[in-house]
Amino acid sequence: MKEVAINVTEIPRAVRDDLARSLLERVVVYFEQPGVEEDFQAWLKEYKERKAATAVATT
Repeated sequence: MKEVAINVTEIPRAVRDDLARSLLERVVVYFEQPGVEEDFQAWLKEYKERKAATAVATT
């Protein structure tokens, strides 16, 4: 498989904004589904705990 390199600095700001806007709209719709926010908050809590434990272990 050939490697593809994209220089994001060459993408016009308006195009980046359009891409980000469409993604944000989809994320908002996803989080409106029942249970998604709760699942995310549970994952976030676990993630922060793992991150803190890793920081302590590497110190």
